[in-house]
Amino acid sequence: MRIVIVKPIIPWPAVQGTRRVTMGLIDALASEHDVTLAAPSLDAADEEAARTLARERNIRVVTVRAPNRRSILHRAWYRAAHAVAARLGGHSPRALYATPPVLFERLSVDAAGRPFDLAIFEYWYTYRAFESVAARHRVLLAHDADFAIAGRGDGASFASAESRREAEACRNVEEVWTLTAADREALAAHAEIPPDRFRILPFGVDTEALDLEPGADEGAVLFFGAYQADFNVDALGWLLDEIWPALRRRRPATRLEVAGGGLPEALAERVRRAGGTVSGRVEDLAALYRRAAVVLIPLRFGGGLRIRLLEALAARRAVVATPIGIGGLEGTEGRDWLVSGDAEGLAEATARLLDDPALGRRLGEAGRALVVARHSSAAAAEGIRELVSRFDSHRTANMPAPD
Repeated sequence: MRIVIVKPIIPWPAVQGTRRVTMGLIDALASEHDVTLAAPSLDAADEEAARTLARERNIRVVTVRAPNRRSILHRAWYRAAHAVAARLGGHSPRALYATPPVLFERLSVDAAGRPFDLAIFEYWYTYRAFESVAARHRVLLAHDADFAIAGRGDGASFASAESRREAEACRNVEEVWTLTAADREALAAHAEIPPDRFRILPFGVDTEALDLEPGADEGAVLFFGAYQADFNVDALGWLLDEIWPALRRRRPATRLEVAGGGLPEALAERVRRAGGTVSGRVEDLAALYRRAAVVLIPLRFGGGLRIRLLEALAARRAVVATPIGIGGLEGTEGRDWLVSGDAEGLAEATARLLDDPALGRRLGEAGRALVVARHSSAAAAEGIRELVSRFDSHRTANMPAPD
């Protein structure tokens, strides 16, 4: 089949969880299908990344420099024009930036007027591209239930518009793919459409690359995330305000490492003042996890599947998390990880693991066994291919139609 994946960013290098979801999709499909990726690029580095991705994965990558990134004048013009369009048209500001029309003009030329068999749109805010891409079937890869779970549809008018657009996007495709059952249920209720219009996209991690020995430095705690996501910024702020002081009272020698791209400098400086280290964007996941004894995931809101959770477990690292932090993954508290919903409880659980390395090793082994059994990259690839095969022209007679 001819498949196009529409994404708001170039997913290479795969240095954050959502990019790794896209790369898992590409890797599963490229060997059996003609795959095109359409995504705007932000700068020359993105354009080079697009060329590398096309070469290394043997796919077609269609990209154009995002118009607002061409110059300072372009940026000012787009900011003003999009503010007006968002206000008058009820559009999401993110959608206006994520789906520049020039990208789909280029895609149409590249496709030589032939419709794709399947178009996979990543994130609800690619909704403006639904009608710009000629395709026999359209699905939405939601990644998470943005407004449906976070409850951010109240307040500012643009947020209310985004909440409505998220629901409309779900209604205007044949299927919605989520990463967890919780997101499926939340989006089905939010969009008021039947749950059978949803499928869960399999996702796996490279368990061989993350097959690490236990026994990292017993005083090292890791917080890892992409800080473009507001839930990660909130979690790190909570960690610095409440969890870290409580942990240091229990174990003054504990060390904190904060890793991931996009960390605002003001927040990075807070980490340093608290005695932690800032590692920035991560190129080598195995090296990162080797340095950690405990991985802390203190999320207070957000949907989706915690890619960092799967990776930490695959690397045999002990995990301490909130209930939101382990959401979407079936496991057992006390066997696969430790869970608490408050700062003192998270600090106590982390200190317990640092004081009892044998317990940390037991959790690490159990967590790895869980990921190997259910979330290996090979198993996920097989599941993705089966999911997509249902859109083959000979097997789609009973596919649901969009509203």
